Amino acid sequence: MSKNNRKVDIVDSLAEITSYQNRDLLEQSLVKTIYELFPSADQRLFSIDQHEDSITIHLISKMGNDNQLSAVHVDYENRQKAALRLMFEKVINSGKAEYFENSDESLFESFYPVLDANNRVFAVLQSTSRVKQLKEEPLFTGILKVYSNYVNLLDKSQKDKLTGLFNRETLDQKILTILREPHKPLKQEALFSSLNKENRNKQSMKTFLAVIDIDHFKSINDRFGHLYGDEILVLVAQFMTKNFTRIDDLVYRYGGEEFVILINVDSNQQAQQAFERLRINIENHEFPQVGQVTVSIGYEEILGQSSSQEVIAAADSALYYAKQTGRNKTEYYQALVEQGVVKPSHIIESEDAILF
Repeated sequence: MSKNNRKVDIVDSLAEITSYQNRDLLEQSLVKTIYELFPSADQRLFSIDQHEDSITIHLISKMGNDNQLSAVHVDYENRQKAALRLMFEKVINSGKAEYFENSDESLFESFYPVLDANNRVFAVLQSTSRVKQLKEEPLFTGILKVYSNYVNLLDKSQKDKLTGLFNRETLDQKILTILREPHKPLKQEALFSSLNKENRNKQSMKTFLAVIDIDHFKSINDRFGHLYGDEILVLVAQFMTKNFTRIDDLVYRYGGEEFVILINVDSNQQAQQAFERLRINIENHEFPQVGQVTVSIGYEEILGQSSSQEVIAAADSALYYAKQTGRNKTEYYQALVEQGVVKPSHIIESEDAILF
């Protein structure tokens, strides 16, 4: 390939990467693009979630010599791969590329960090080949810098400024995607490829949406002021992200003191346990100045509804029942309908209004 042709390929590749506003498709496009530029190396993209006392590493996309790109979503926190994890820790701590020679398999592994606007590592690209790639480092880092800048721009438009959670607009898009393709994991929307065995196993899982409301939040604002109210919102958001750490767990700020969580689990019982665990953890926490804060939760399975509004209306009905019957509880919409204590939600959409 001539230098001019390669330059054109690189420009075209960058144009493709920055054509997606969907974060999942963007991740897959990045891996596909880098593999096409370096077809002799396997490429793997990992997300890095840094918490106060731990680091969670997820394999989210890969492409190798089988020429198949997959959104794989493997949790490396639960795998004992000491050498690999050590390299990740070095990259995360230094913010610079690191290299590892696997003499047993005659492989060379390069690890390239992806930094956010605050110079924190939020992703790592692992490139594995049988030859050293040191001379290619400037090109790798340049492409990843473009990717990072674009992700930062997306975050500004898709995330709530106060809590850092995804906003309401991205929630509506996600629910519609799930309704169109109900058997795919939350973080996976196949763009190019077949799925691996782990993802096929996930197709039997159920997706649940919960609406969470902070109890007596207006009273907190009135008694302690809006600065403390904002602090409570941030702390509750942090509880949610700490309680729901799997790659498929998605947390949104829906508006005001309301939040939404999407999870993939095997059953309603598992969903109930997960949401109850969050409720109890918040209830047992001593919040600065305010003391005890509680939340009410209503949830419903996403399955066969006609719109995102219908899903949210169902969970909201369960939430309303929880608040009307004492607050600080978790209620499942379908169970309430079967008990006859909540009427089924029907949404009539018109050009002017949505009626519940």
